Parts: sequence; structure tokens; C-alpha cells
Amino acid sequence: MAERRTLPPNLHSHEYGGIPAPPRFVFLPAYTVLPLLRAPLGYDIVRVLPAMRRALGLIVVPLVIEAIWVGFGGHLPDNMGHTYLAGFALVYFAATLVFFGRRWYGQQKGEELHSGEAGYSWLARYSTLPVPLCELLIVPLAVLAIGYALVHSVSIELGWWLIVSGFSLCLMGLWEHRRTWSQRRATVDDLVRAKVFEARVDRQAATPGRPPPAASKDGPDFADLA
Repeated sequence: MAERRTLPPNLHSHEYGGIPAPPRFVFLPAYTVLPLLRAPLGYDIVRVLPAMRRALGLIVVPLVIEAIWVGFGGHLPDNMGHTYLAGFALVYFAATLVFFGRRWYGQQKGEELHSGEAGYSWLARYSTLPVPLCELLIVPLAVLAIGYALVHSVSIELGWWLIVSGFSLCLMGLWEHRRTWSQRRATVDDLVRAKVFEARVDRQAATPGRPPPAASKDGPDFADLA
């Protein structure tokens, strides 16, 4: 078995130097496949109530839309496959519960994992391929390809949801990549700014005619005593 790589944290949170995330709905499809593709996942990513709402939405909303469509005289193909989409929603919710249980147990044992940790795909963790290539291209394309195959076979509903999830994963990977480089640039900027400030202080101290620093007093400093 391939050895797992050590990768930096992948935080979906408001960190210094980062790029603001797109609107929440853009990453919604991607979050429904993260528990099946990535690890580790932090507490905020696998909260139970949001996962329950997403799972119920995947089960109920398509039925409502289809009922309205049929009510207006529309025709539904035979391979809508709502059962497959409902099964996917239940699997997603079950996987979320497993990760949530791990986070809860880990917190009891002093686990040090950021709540906004979004993890990495299995391909990125166990291969030597560049992380952006995995998260931006290979994994989203694989999800999209599975969805395309399902659309033309057993489940139009699940297939289209996976296609949308593939695009959402690609946008998520792009945002993560840009965010990582933005944070690195912010750190370098701070280091350069600190060096420039230090050089200014040195030049100011070496200015001719500037009085020397006051000599230290022999007696006790009343501010120190206070």
C-alpha cells in the first residue's frame, strides 16, 4: 500500500491572507461528496444538522419538482432513478455521522484538528501527483464522468447531481489553490515588511546628532517596583 503523504492543513475558515469564498450554494454540491472522497474532515464540515438538511433536500426537492412538472403536463423519462439519489443521500448522511463521531471522540482524547479542516482526496494523500492536479482536475473529472454514465443508464437524478458536484469540486479546488498562494504571499509580505521596518529603525538610530540613549539609573525604577 502506498504511503500517505503529509500535507498542510486545508482550512475552510476565515484565515489571514485568504481569499473570500464564493457564495455558499456554489460549494453545496461538493460538500455532499466530501465525506466520500476526503479526509480528515473537521467538525464544521461534518455537522449533523446541515448534513441532515442536505440529505432531506436531495430526497424531497426532486420529488416536488417532478410533481410540479407532471402537473403541468410534462413527461418524465423511465430512468429518473430517484431511488438511487435517495440512496446516495443516505450514504452521504451516514458517512457524515461517522466523521462526526470521530471528531467527537477525538475531542475527548485531545485531538488537534481545526474545525474548518476540509482534508484532501485519497488520490492526493496516497499518490505523488501534485495536489492541485488531483483536486482541480482528476477527482472532479472522475465524479463528473460517473455522473455522466449514470445519466445515460440508471439514474438521471443522481447522474446530474454528480455532474454538478464535479463542477463544484473543481471550483472548490480552484479556490483552495488560490487561497493557499494568497496566504503564502501574505506571510512573505509580512516578513519583508518587518525587515524594512528593522532597517528603518537601524538607520534612525545611526542618524548623526541624535542623542544617545539615556543611561540607566543606579537607583530602583519606581515603575518596575509598581
